[in-house]
Amino acid sequence: MEILLVDDDEEVGELAQLLLKKRGHSVRHVLTGEECLSLLESGYYPDLILMDVFMPGKDGLQITREIKSNPKTKDIPVLLFTVMGTLSGIEEAAKKAGAIGYIPKPFNRSEFLSYIESIAKA
Repeated sequence: MEILLVDDDEEVGELAQLLLKKRGHSVRHVLTGEECLSLLESGYYPDLILMDVFMPGKDGLQITREIKSNPKTKDIPVLLFTVMGTLSGIEEAAKKAGAIGYIPKPFNRSEFLSYIESIAKA
């Protein structure tokens, strides 16, 4: 599965990439939502976007809404990636933005990989 990881925390990004690549996934990591949108506009369509919520510039919820409002990218699943407890109502906010769900950070490695694998099989 081709995964686009959008997270301004390089350490979290490196760990997630390492875990996902070990499971055979191809991972591309960008640091901002704007970089994500630019890649999508250039014709790069991953199987999944793993999106941090809190980033400089546009946040992950705004970027997700933009992805979902574009006919070319609306079918790409977006999974939010956020620090637990920093956003009350994250589940509802994720749904409203069009995300398929969220994964809390810090994440449990096995739960993180299980969630990704369940998406890959869907």
